[in-house]
Amino acid sequence: MTSRVRDVLTTAWQALAGGSSGDREWRALRIELTHRLQVFAAVREADGTRGVLFECPIANSPTWRLRFESEGLHLTDDRDGRNGSRRITLALERSDLDAVFLVIADDLIESSRMAGNDHDAVATLGAKLAAWQTCLKLRREGFGQERMLGLYGELAILDLLSSAVGTARAIEVWSGPERGLRDFEAGPLAIEVKTSLGASGAVRIGSLDQLDPRGLHRLTLCRVVVVPDDAGVGLVDLVERVRAAASAAGPGIRTVLDQRLLMSGYIGAGERDAPFEPLSILTIESYDVCGDFPRVTRETVPAAVLSAEYRLYLGTASRNMLTEQEFRELLMSFGVGG
Repeated sequence: MTSRVRDVLTTAWQALAGGSSGDREWRALRIELTHRLQVFAAVREADGTRGVLFECPIANSPTWRLRFESEGLHLTDDRDGRNGSRRITLALERSDLDAVFLVIADDLIESSRMAGNDHDAVATLGAKLAAWQTCLKLRREGFGQERMLGLYGELAILDLLSSAVGTARAIEVWSGPERGLRDFEAGPLAIEVKTSLGASGAVRIGSLDQLDPRGLHRLTLCRVVVVPDDAGVGLVDLVERVRAAASAAGPGIRTVLDQRLLMSGYIGAGERDAPFEPLSILTIESYDVCGDFPRVTRETVPAAVLSAEYRLYLGTASRNMLTEQEFRELLMSFGVGG
């Protein structure tokens, strides 16, 4: 994301805060940039709350209303039948979220700029708001060491998949951020990724369904083993490497990747401030989840057990481990139908 829009918004909000009061709900300055929608920085008359407004003719926009729920941020989607206009307003209700609000406003403006018409621009706003809602919810729950490790492992496998089947296809089958049951899914194939800090063979399984291969031709469990290493790669740098590959594949591919990163709880360079050290990948183990592979599923527990999380020690599953060649062939198979 670029800082130019953020600078323009900040300057506009400062100018509006020093302006004279009026009788409208919002004092607003139009942001001068190429965009299908009219975009305004705004300050609410009543209390000085900052906002960003998007306007377009009702006739050119989708019929459904945009929805967004997040503590400290408020969305309104108003239609004025008298002048045929639609106004979408995102307002900052808590000053401690100022930095996040600026990033969100920038992202909404920049991502919707690429739309070819008003309808698609509003639809892009809706998709981005949904992704941000998921992101902020995950961060309220805590984007700590475990979540960062999990994302690191998924991106490591995404990087390998990109080499095997191309960046566009690899991002297409990355389903975990969209609350997919497994991290990568392509028709009858699925990969579930677990990341271990150190050589311990135990991984956390999040549900009774995660290692249930029913309905699949092949389910593979990958364990990415990482160790702290000052000469290694941090999460931010790994993200930027994957982003660079996505950008090279095309702007639409980069857009999808950024949305899925948001839905993973990842915002951006601020993660440098998180307690997450550079890592090196020690090894990647992969296991066919079939036959007598150790696991707990709905078929193996009483019907009264509705859900379960458990830790699985993979040291007993060596018979199911794939060779490096078998793992490469598995990754290649995700390109079929792409």
